[in-house]
Amino acid sequence: MKRWILVLCLATCILVSGCAYNMTNKPKSYWIKDGKEVPSEQAQRDYQKCRGPEWTKDEVTTTEIEKDYDFCVEASAARAKHQRVAANVLSLGAIIPFVNIATGIAMVAVQAGGSLSVQRCMESKGYRETVPSGETEQCMKEKGYEWIEEK
Repeated sequence: MKRWILVLCLATCILVSGCAYNMTNKPKSYWIKDGKEVPSEQAQRDYQKCRGPEWTKDEVTTTEIEKDYDFCVEASAARAKHQRVAANVLSLGAIIPFVNIATGIAMVAVQAGGSLSVQRCMESKGYRETVPSGETEQCMKEKGYEWIEEK
């Protein structure tokens, strides 16, 4: 028995050290501008401007798209919160022996309902997701950015 515990501990140490080594030696890639690393927020803003809107709908302004997107994000978060509360209530109800089967079925129904994702919400409002074009990288290069990949 002691031998198995020793083997298990040794295997765990090898696994953990391998994972730690892999996490520290990941290649790093980022945008630089004028030879200097740019703050992530600024690079993301510039990239988003080059990419264009993620969602499109005919005859809708960018402000309306942002407003609808914010609404969908809030609705998705609210639905996820309600699902967590319902799951907690149902798990408490599972303590009672006779209610166990009913709460199990209700728990499956709550979890199967899924969250109202932002994508589903935007699609229900008539938006379609845009695919980034190959021009995004060219636009970033025109703004003075360069993509760096370290090994």
